[in-house]
Amino acid sequence: MGIAIDEQRLLSTGSIKKEKWDFKSKKILIVDDIITNRKVLRKQLEIMNLVVDDSASGKDALGLSDLKQYDLFCFDLRMPKMDGEELAKEIKDILGTDTKPIVCITASINPEEKYKLHNFDAVLFKPCSLRQIATTINKLIGEI
Repeated sequence: MGIAIDEQRLLSTGSIKKEKWDFKSKKILIVDDIITNRKVLRKQLEIMNLVVDDSASGKDALGLSDLKQYDLFCFDLRMPKMDGEELAKEIKDILGTDTKPIVCITASINPEEKYKLHNFDAVLFKPCSLRQIATTINKLIGEI
């Protein structure tokens, strides 16, 4: 049984116009151990014309054949076995100077604690509006 995602409800959570959410098919990898979170975030990103791949764990994400293909990474912070901070460090170690921006999307820390996250280029706090996501992505990779 699939999880139904109401696009109209997602659109109502942000007030910028849909036609301005065009990231021109940039590729993004999302990693979150909770399937509902992955599905909701996937739908939000697809509304913004992003091509989305997802993974349920950091270990699975590291096993992907070509991490260089992604323009942006988006990781949950708290995941079993390898958390988002560890995954971000591993990605940076693997890709070196080819590393693209990495965003943490979390409900696990307070906004005041985001300074503790050293391997992320941005931090968003769940639940995120489309406006927050689009603004953050635009700052990191442009296109809107």
